[in-house]
Amino acid sequence: MNTKKLFLLLAAVLLSSVSAFAQSGNNEPLKGDVNGDEVVDVADIVAIIDIIKNNGEPQVTYYWYVGKSIPTSIGGSGWTSLGTDLSGISYIQVDTSNNPDYTFPHYYVVLPTQLNFKPYNADGSKDESALWTSSTWSVNNAYTLWSFDNTIDSINSRFKK
Repeated sequence: MNTKKLFLLLAAVLLSSVSAFAQSGNNEPLKGDVNGDEVVDVADIVAIIDIIKNNGEPQVTYYWYVGKSIPTSIGGSGWTSLGTDLSGISYIQVDTSNNPDYTFPHYYVVLPTQLNFKPYNADGSKDESALWTSSTWSVNNAYTLWSFDNTIDSINSRFKK
């Protein structure tokens, strides 16, 4: 326990000693800016503590997407946060029937590959994998892109194991 307190104290001293560098206007990455927000502050200490708690890995927030075009990056319209722990997620319901923005015959769903989900009908009773095409999508191949090309106006599918 004393080692953790010593480490936190050293981290605080380190971060406070580079705070003047953070104000310098230099285009180089800021030393001590662990969370990448271009400010060296207490949030960086919190990020260091999260890295320690996660055995050296930064905490990852997972997302899922539904839309009528293939996304180029995570974030923006169509993306929904799943949080940092996927263990409690048993399915994801994708229903575009009440959203006029998605009335289009092509649909794309992006899910974390770690979930190992595949498409079923709306209540999850019938496997619909034959209607969807899957491929690996961006971000370190950690996501699966599902695409649906049909003449219907909307989809209502449940993605689950």
